[in-house]
Amino acid sequence: MDDLISDLDVVLESLRRASTLQEERIALSGVLDHLYKLRCLRESDSSYRDRVRADRGGKVAEAISLIRGDMTHDVTKEIEPKSKMLHPGEDLFPSEDLFPGKQLIWLYACEMVDQLHQDLRSRGENQYSRYEYYGRYVAGQPVLQTVVAARDFLVNDAGS
Repeated sequence: MDDLISDLDVVLESLRRASTLQEERIALSGVLDHLYKLRCLRESDSSYRDRVRADRGGKVAEAISLIRGDMTHDVTKEIEPKSKMLHPGEDLFPSEDLFPGKQLIWLYACEMVDQLHQDLRSRGENQYSRYEYYGRYVAGQPVLQTVVAARDFLVNDAGS
């Protein structure tokens, strides 16, 4: 597991340092793959779902796992900051994962080329929960902040 976490940190750093859309897309694909692998290891513990429900980072990790298989350019977009935008809190600006200039954010489900379907109940409760978590905790949010939240939850999860 240590190698997986180390590799995740390497691709996450690549995402932080990406300077083009192509570099961001490639790095994000690597981050999503590593987060998913780490999630699969954590999910094998029977109390994992309880820990997810109790932690915002766990919900973010679950939401991101829902969209992991999609092309990253179909689930994100780049936005420019608006002039005279207020930055009311430390989680908005600045930080290692949020900086001046263009930001990569997650699309809302209705903006995706292949929209996430709300009717996921037939696939099981876990899929539906992930959809709800996506809408509440991930959609419209900066990519770097959310993948860091997911990483922190999965790396520090005490269950496994």
